[in-house]
Amino acid sequence: MFMPALEPETQLVEQLAAESATAPSLSPLNAQSDPTPIALKRSSRSTLPPQGPRKLAVKISQADYERLGLAAVKKNLTRSDIVRQAIDSYLQGLSREYRNECRCISPNEACCGGEA
Repeated sequence: MFMPALEPETQLVEQLAAESATAPSLSPLNAQSDPTPIALKRSSRSTLPPQGPRKLAVKISQADYERLGLAAVKKNLTRSDIVRQAIDSYLQGLSREYRNECRCISPNEACCGGEA
C-alpha cells in the first residue's frame, strides 16, 4: 500500500505522541511510596536589592495611553519620562504633606523609623 510522505511537522507530532505513550507517568497515583527528594537548583541571582532603576507596570486605558503618547511627542520626551516626572511630583507633594509625620517619603531626609 502506498503512503504519502508526511510533512516534517506531522512526523514530529506523531513521534512525540509515540514517545509520550511509552513514557512513565508522573502522576501522583504512580509515584513511589518513598520518593527520593529532588534537589532544587538555587538561583544564581543575588538576594540583595537591586541598585539600579526598577521596572513598574501600570495598566491604563487606551485613551490615556494615546494621550500620554501625544504629550510625549509634544514635549520631546518618552512616556516613561512623563510617568517618572509625575511620580516625582506626587512624592514631593506627599513629602510636604507628611513632613512632620514621616520624613521617609522625602528623598533628602533620613528615615525616621516611624517615629517622626
